[in-house]
Amino acid sequence: MKAVVVGAGLAGIAATWALQQHGYECVLLESSGRIGGRMKTTTLGKHNVDEGFHVLHTAYPTLGRWLNIERLNLKPMDPATSLITPSSGRLQTLGDPLRAPLLMLPSLFTAGPWNALRMLRWRLKSKKKDLEYAMDHPTLSIDKGFESMRFS
Repeated sequence: MKAVVVGAGLAGIAATWALQQHGYECVLLESSGRIGGRMKTTTLGKHNVDEGFHVLHTAYPTLGRWLNIERLNLKPMDPATSLITPSSGRLQTLGDPLRAPLLMLPSLFTAGPWNALRMLRWRLKSKKKDLEYAMDHPTLSIDKGFESMRFS
């Protein structure tokens, strides 16, 4: 049997591998001339700039069946992000207050007090649920989720 997979991002590579494991002869097509999809690293002088989504959620149950997670030499992600406000050019910090309590005050200034409370409420609520719960229930887009929590 033969199969054609369009797109050599992570999903396309995984689909090709799975099809080959089931006896398919595969052709993997990619229009950009490189594999990786939206993930890539660009070198600017002495600095590497990661583009695309470079976070691997190791809690996903299927992941362990596809990858040897131990061999990836993963590094934990900081429980915060820095952002630059386009209008002011100001650098701001937004962090998870449960994992980075020292970032609570800077995050409060970034998000505003009401949004910070909404985020903390959401964080405490989501901490009680496991990944299987999320996968077995309908989900909202990030926009709809923020709207339902009345983020401004």
